[in-house]
Amino acid sequence: MTRLLLAASLALAAFGSTQAADTFQVDASHSSVIFKVQHLGVANNYGRFNDLEGTLTLDAANPAANQISLTIKTDSVDTHNEKRDQHLRAADFLNSKQFPTATFVSSAWAKTASGFDVTGALTLAGVTKTVTVPVVQGPVIKDPWGLNRTGFETTIVIKRSDYGIKGVPGVGDEVSLIIATEAIAK
Repeated sequence: MTRLLLAASLALAAFGSTQAADTFQVDASHSSVIFKVQHLGVANNYGRFNDLEGTLTLDAANPAANQISLTIKTDSVDTHNEKRDQHLRAADFLNSKQFPTATFVSSAWAKTASGFDVTGALTLAGVTKTVTVPVVQGPVIKDPWGLNRTGFETTIVIKRSDYGIKGVPGVGDEVSLIIATEAIAK
């Protein structure tokens, strides 16, 4: 999940109509990290993370120099079921007490036909892996308050087991993540 969020934030940095090396702050109130996982092989269960923050640097003249750093608080998991949320925060899933955040920090950006492939370090439950995620960018615009704003979205699939997250029988290993983020120029 975190991997997707981090990747999506990376996409923000790649948007075109900014001056070289503009810095943006993720606008958490207009951003979402949503996940789905299969339960008992019959249906998907959905949830989200409610607390995220991040910073990105967009370089219109040299998009390969874009940077993103995204942090999600794992105890902000929300599936609209408090008992399930408590279990997801426990040691056999996110282990939020020992690993209070999931992070993504970019290391490379490559232009694609639809946006960017962003590579970086995704850390979840204390395990760090290098991942590459597709990012679709939005334009950089002036919002009604005169601030430069941009957005991005990514959808990725990760395996819980790759990050040492055991879970319980009947819960799928693959987790689909949708990260949709807006950011405001500092």
